[in-house]
Formats: sequence, structure tokens, C-alpha cells
Amino acid sequence: MIGDKLGPTLARGYACAEANVSTVIQWTGGTLAKAMALHLGAVIPNVSHAINLDDLYSEDVTGGRIEIEAGSSPVPESPGLGIDVDEQALERIKQNPVTVIPRYISRLLLPGGHVYHSIGHPDVSRQTGFMEGNIRGVRLQIWEEDGSVEWQNTYDRLEQSGLFNAGYSNG
Repeated sequence: MIGDKLGPTLARGYACAEANVSTVIQWTGGTLAKAMALHLGAVIPNVSHAINLDDLYSEDVTGGRIEIEAGSSPVPESPGLGIDVDEQALERIKQNPVTVIPRYISRLLLPGGHVYHSIGHPDVSRQTGFMEGNIRGVRLQIWEEDGSVEWQNTYDRLEQSGLFNAGYSNG
């Protein structure tokens, strides 16, 4: 599964192609994101399909969708990404209030009792060396900001030092 910022996506895609490994592009977003994913899929070897979830958005700045035809979507062929942006829709959407995501700490509980703390969603594969789906018994707890001294001290430690193993837990 590839799909991140443009550079890493291209690098991973071509590395997988060199290793003769099939890839899937996951680039979630509206029609602009789907157009980009389709263009990437057209130039990166060994891409089997793309996951976009563009149909989950109630409004889109393009004024249209790239439809699925016989199980696939055509790569847009017009200049740029191949689709037009509805400038009025873009201006309207720019006026939407910014979504404020509350601060939180992730607690990654691993088999054997290790508990890793991090700010934001943990990078399980980087922390463990395995994809999270390959670790039986892995769990994630989200610790939302609760105003406690313990939460703030833990958050401050994470900001200063990064991820840490908090030792063992029985549950």
C-alpha cells in the first residue's frame, strides 16, 4: 500500500516495482485526489488499483466526479490533472470553519505488556518492525486531553523527547 506525500509515494512505488511487488495506491480525498491517484497509477509500474473514497464527500470543488466504468476509472486526459476546479465552490468551502482536532496521546499496547506513548496516531510498523495487522493482541488507546497534571507531564515529555516505552501494563 503506497500513498503519502507525492515524493514518498513515487519512491515507494518505484522501489516496489523494482522488487516486482504489486502495489495499491491509497490517496483519500475528493475528485482532485482521485485524479492525482489515477495519474500516479498510470506512471508507477505494478499498481493494481487505487483506493480514493472520493464518493464519501458531500461536496467537491470540481463540480463533478470521475466515474467508475466497468470496474475502473479512466485517467483524465485534459491539461493538468485533467479536471476543472469550480472556483466558486472552492471559495465557499474556504469559508468553512477550521476543524479543531483536540490534543491526544496514543498508548500502543503490545503483547508482553510494553506500552508506547506518542503524540498523534502511532506509526506501528516503524515502532515494532511489523504492520499492525500482523501483531496479534496489539491495541491502541487514545488518551484525550483531560486537564490532569499526569496528561500534561506526559505530553510535555513527548514533545521534548518523542516516543517512549512506559514499561509494562497488565491490560
